[in-house]
Amino acid sequence: MDIGLGDGNGTSLTADLLIWHAQAEDVTGQTNQNPSEYVSVGVLPAPYYGAGVDGVKYFDYLNGNTVSSGVVTENKGAKITSSASGANASTTDATGPLGYFAEGARTNVALQSEDFSTSWNKQVGSQVVTTNTAVSPSGQTTADKFIPGTSSGNQELQQGIVWTNTPYTWSIYAKPAGYNFVYLQTYAGTADRYSWFNVSTGVVGANSGITNTSIVPIGNGWYRCSITFIPVASTMYFAIGASPTDGTRIFVGDGTSGAYIWGAQLEAATFASSYIPTTTGSASRNADVLIYPAANNAGAGSNTTYFEAQMPSTGTEQLGLFGLSNSGGETGNSSEFYSNNRTSATLEIYSGGVFQGSIGNAITAGALTRYAGVFATNDARSFVNGGLSGSDTSVTLSSGIDRIRIGTNRNAGLFLFGTIRNLKIW
Repeated sequence: MDIGLGDGNGTSLTADLLIWHAQAEDVTGQTNQNPSEYVSVGVLPAPYYGAGVDGVKYFDYLNGNTVSSGVVTENKGAKITSSASGANASTTDATGPLGYFAEGARTNVALQSEDFSTSWNKQVGSQVVTTNTAVSPSGQTTADKFIPGTSSGNQELQQGIVWTNTPYTWSIYAKPAGYNFVYLQTYAGTADRYSWFNVSTGVVGANSGITNTSIVPIGNGWYRCSITFIPVASTMYFAIGASPTDGTRIFVGDGTSGAYIWGAQLEAATFASSYIPTTTGSASRNADVLIYPAANNAGAGSNTTYFEAQMPSTGTEQLGLFGLSNSGGETGNSSEFYSNNRTSATLEIYSGGVFQGSIGNAITAGALTRYAGVFATNDARSFVNGGLSGSDTSVTLSSGIDRIRIGTNRNAGLFLFGTIRNLKIW
């Protein structure tokens, strides 16, 4: 990117030029490509956001700037919490964005997650996949339209893989394109399991052999549908289908109606994590590890902390929310919040590698929850949503805390797979 002076005819001029607030933005796929609000880089004064990180700013409003005749008029857009901003319950609440989104490592083994014309096998020869025909949840025109065939058969697209004997979650983003239902399926021989989803109303439909299903609104008419299951054979297939009615797999399509689909994901877990795009091979996401030094941010021993966090509503894996520790984690000194399931969270303390005590907290699965904890010798207390959950007056708390782990536990072995915000330590 160059800045200079010229006469408009290709001739450079020599003169003094004062510039301020230079900013280059990637607006690929964005509907509003006007300049947005300035974010400072490399200077650290206001506007300055984040602990020790420059060039980061949290916005409460969408970009409302307009450009006319080369002149930018600055203005605020819709508040991010409003429906006009496209906000939904997975990203915001009444006070704004839900905060830092922390996830552990995952791998998507579904191939060609955005191109259903390639590695996906048609089960009816007359089925049609029109690629890149609709705006996807990414904001780009990368969603495909799947049109069931005009001859009778199972109206679905499928892939096959070799499975391990562990829970898997199969998910996809879908939107009506003439038909209101999609279904997700896994099968091997006679082991045939599936679940339908109404992607017009956001309701789970007919089900056969699947005990864990989910449909989540994403915005702009899109839903993320998922099923969780344990494979019954080493080689199985997974499929996505579209249908005009709930529970119907075999029918004759009209040749034009179907569903928009995007973001196929199959992962070894009991719930769906954020989308990982693939092409000709599987793809992995590294864990989100956010660690700050305790020096000047927290005490070396006793601390009181507050934060707001939202965990996934489904799944059975243990999750980490927040931890204060030294390099030893559980084998050293630590104070943390973690969750064994979706309806409880635990405050736990170790000193010198010795377990000191824990306090359980009842929570609502999937709900944004306010947590507070007191960590001190002979004074451990845990609070949820303003109420005292429990206390322990017999704990020993050693000094030596040197790091703050956010969205994970004391040794970064468990991850939140959700959001955390408004962390305070004193």
